[in-house]
Amino acid sequence: MEHVGNRIRSLRRLKKVTLQQLADQIGMTASFLSQVERNQIIPSVQAMQKISKALSTSITYFFSENVDESVSIVRKGQRNKFVLPNDKVHYEILTPGLGGEVEFLLAKMQHGIETEEPFPHEGTEYGYLLSGQIKMFIGETLYDLNEGDSICFRADVPHAIHNISDQEAIMIWVRVNTGATAKLTKKGGDSTHKAAVQA
Repeated sequence: MEHVGNRIRSLRRLKKVTLQQLADQIGMTASFLSQVERNQIIPSVQAMQKISKALSTSITYFFSENVDESVSIVRKGQRNKFVLPNDKVHYEILTPGLGGEVEFLLAKMQHGIETEEPFPHEGTEYGYLLSGQIKMFIGETLYDLNEGDSICFRADVPHAIHNISDQEAIMIWVRVNTGATAKLTKKGGDSTHKAAVQA
């Protein structure tokens, strides 16, 4: 976690954004951001979402390890792992690095875990539930997912996950971080804000 503040400061300076300018964009104080950049406090998921959006990157960029090699294989025992602040979902990175147009993740959620609160961000998300049973909140709609089900949705719609099963839920996530979001359709539904679920 110690490198998170360093990455925020480095990216902010690279984009020639002052501490005060970033603070104004995300509705927080420059003092708070200064403490974050010096790794004195750990920001919430919502604060990290605002910071990443203001700096035009993915939140996972700040938690991934530096990977310079252009490799195409990530061995099972060599995956980088992270847990978002105030969140109990454990992520394993299935690609050499994060922050690109596409991110490939394995998420593990213990019984009863619920993401802190719905949060929107840019892009499109595609999920496949390997095991367990979860509830997904997409906007104002609740979706039940069972083992083998898949879902895709616009990530700018607030969303959250709750593991309602009595076992660990394991899910594969693909995040497309490009500005353009795919057109998602659901039979008999609105393609603008409805999630597309396949069972």
